Amino acid sequence: TRTHLLFLAFTAWIGVTYLTARHPDRAWPYFVEYAKIFAMFLCAAAVLRTVRDLWVIYYVVLGCAAYIAYEVNYYYLSAGWLMLSTRGYGGLDNNGAALIFAMAVPMAFFAWEATARWWRWGFLLLVPVLLHAVLLSYSRGAMLSLCVAAVPMYLRARDKRFVTAVYAVGFCVLAVMAGKEVQGRFLSIGEHGLDESANSRKTTWLIAVRMANENPVFGMGIRNSNLYTLQYGADMEGRSIHSQYLQTAADSGWVALALYGGLLLSTFVGLWRTRRALRPYTDPGTARVKSMAAGLECALVLFCFGALFLSLEHFELPYICILLAVQLDAITRAVRAKLAPSPSGLPPLTLPYPYPAVPRPAAVSS
Repeated sequence: TRTHLLFLAFTAWIGVTYLTARHPDRAWPYFVEYAKIFAMFLCAAAVLRTVRDLWVIYYVVLGCAAYIAYEVNYYYLSAGWLMLSTRGYGGLDNNGAALIFAMAVPMAFFAWEATARWWRWGFLLLVPVLLHAVLLSYSRGAMLSLCVAAVPMYLRARDKRFVTAVYAVGFCVLAVMAGKEVQGRFLSIGEHGLDESANSRKTTWLIAVRMANENPVFGMGIRNSNLYTLQYGADMEGRSIHSQYLQTAADSGWVALALYGGLLLSTFVGLWRTRRALRPYTDPGTARVKSMAAGLECALVLFCFGALFLSLEHFELPYICILLAVQLDAITRAVRAKLAPSPSGLPPLTLPYPYPAVPRPAAVSS
């Protein structure tokens, strides 16, 4: 699909900007992380061929996020240790780790919606665990991103009255779970003009624009911009840009940012196309596919908003969501092609999940 081609183009351009980096030794470890993500994306795109395959990856990702959230909550409740604020998780700082839990919230909700068995309620019980882990991270970006993602979650949900009730109960529970420190941290978003962290981000964003304008094609090299932010007026040596989009522009040029933005936009278009193609069908299998598309869409909306404030080039979860979304679009298009009317004038057949092949009668002529 178009999204596959954009991903290949973005991959190739990142490789080029490693070769043109001002300090290749600095770019090397980040390029290796990029290469791992790109290689696994391409391999998975060649392997994932059915909706069942996509659900397996979906559940694995959700299970991993739930386990990490459990671990963070366990250390806090048993020893009072705020793990994320002191050392982050898996090479990510508190903001990046918090986005894992935040993106898992819509994925858990729509996994509950897609499941018909009694154990579906286990997915819904994951939501407060994930939300509490987000609060323990003290990440304002993740908290605000959750508030933004609540809107598309409501719009995509099947039972909006139930979601309204869940939001009302969730608001009350969050008010209890969030202590004064967490509440003060979140409410400080409105005081961004006086906040040192917010002012530092504004400075580095202007620096990134200057760097990208001076090096519009290849940028300064993967993560090379951090070596020069102090010279451009940052408050400390090695200061990151704190924006996924502007970090990409400063490191790999406006071309890389255009390809990255096109990749994200094409992913959302593919999800919209999937929902539109499945709109006439009401069978349980199709309803599950719609729920998966909604979960991926809301998780990506959350990431795209959170990436405004964080530099997360090697954050694997959005790439996994993009992979699942683009494969879901490709599978849906292939199924729709099978269901299209034949030249003989036979009407299209509505097939049950998982859409078995349609045998053609031997007596029908071309």
